[in-house]
Amino acid sequence: MIETFIDSFQFQIQKQSSGYKMNGQEINPRIQRVNEHLWKATLNDREFDIFIQKVDHENQEVTLSINGKKGTVKLESRAAKLLKSLGMENAFKKKIENVKAPMPGLIHSIMVNQGDQIEQGDPLFILEAMKMENVIKSSGAGIISDIHVKPKESVEKNQLLISFE
Repeated sequence: MIETFIDSFQFQIQKQSSGYKMNGQEINPRIQRVNEHLWKATLNDREFDIFIQKVDHENQEVTLSINGKKGTVKLESRAAKLLKSLGMENAFKKKIENVKAPMPGLIHSIMVNQGDQIEQGDPLFILEAMKMENVIKSSGAGIISDIHVKPKESVEKNQLLISFE
């Protein structure tokens, strides 16, 4: 069973051999995949165009629009719910220890401060290298303990830039 949240609406979906159960009631939608992002569904003679905009596997969220109305679907499995109840929801979240320069270059700007809580994918700084500006993003979650560089400072490959707690 999967608990699903769309905005403030919560429901449970369970796959059955004959179809699905939603909040204990059997439903039998016809679902057709049109392409990578577009699905068509029919339920109780109503048709729905479902466009998948973004899939966030780590946070178990899907941003989609149904007949043009945008929403975010949050999925929560029984295992995730159990970990959350035990206070261990972040047990398998990728944590980061430090960030090193991926290439030599010049620190154009720093987008974070010491003490900031960072999630995976958050932009940290812009590194200018080979006449291009590269946004360097966090590969994990953590709290910044120290920033070892300043804007307009040259850095070498693998030089320590940011440390995390």
